Amino acid sequence: MEAITKFIYSIVNILQGLGIFGGFVLVLLESIIPILPLALFIGVNCISYGFWIGSIISWMATITGCIVSFILFRTLFKHKFYFLFKKNKKVQKKAEYFMQKMGNMDFNALVVLIAIPFTPAFIINIAAGLSTMSYKKYICALLIGKIAIVYFWGFVGTNFIESIQEPNKIIIIVGMVFLAFVASKVFENLVKVEEE
Repeated sequence: MEAITKFIYSIVNILQGLGIFGGFVLVLLESIIPILPLALFIGVNCISYGFWIGSIISWMATITGCIVSFILFRTLFKHKFYFLFKKNKKVQKKAEYFMQKMGNMDFNALVVLIAIPFTPAFIINIAAGLSTMSYKKYICALLIGKIAIVYFWGFVGTNFIESIQEPNKIIIIVGMVFLAFVASKVFENLVKVEEE
């Protein structure tokens, strides 16, 4: 546990040395490379710059990263994906169904989908970019939905880092993450994002 604490606080020290730009780039990369841990990055930003400034940096960075992904798939990769889909009829059918659902999704449903912590942002960015969804609808939904997800992961990430020294907090964190996961599954079924 002590090694993990030292590692995390060494990242915090590096970030503080780089300034706000370092924290911004860290979260921006997570929006483009989905395997990176968003909760940890937002938590590190909140510890490095204070909860509110760290949350604002993370919010701006994740929105920027999602918009970059959306634009890349809308402008550069759309035709390549359609070409790949045409090679396999089953994949083409599922892709067209998902993109149609995404393009026709109600604004409020899109905001909630973006706000749920376990919804994979990278997949939403790709699907929205490949669909007929307007830039305005997507960006407005991001601006609103990402507030909740950044607050949630900021709280979880910060408390997780602190819980390394105070194990009692792990129970609260596990409970919150479990509730968020259940909420994401319930919502996914309500809006029928995936084909039944």
